[in-house]
Amino acid sequence: MKACRPSCRTLIAPTTHFVELSQAILYRGAGIGVVWPPFLWLAVIGSMLFGFSLMRFRKTLGQMA
Repeated sequence: MKACRPSCRTLIAPTTHFVELSQAILYRGAGIGVVWPPFLWLAVIGSMLFGFSLMRFRKTLGQMA
């Protein structure tokens, strides 16, 4: 398996996309046409983390019963 380059790691980090989104809105007054790619990345990463957390939570509850 090929190692992940530093640029690949920054794409996975949600802070990268949040900073890009925030700067576009605050500094440039960008509209939705400009900020939708980082917003979409944040939504995808957030959904994946939520799904993973829900899976672990259900597993923990299943072990308690």
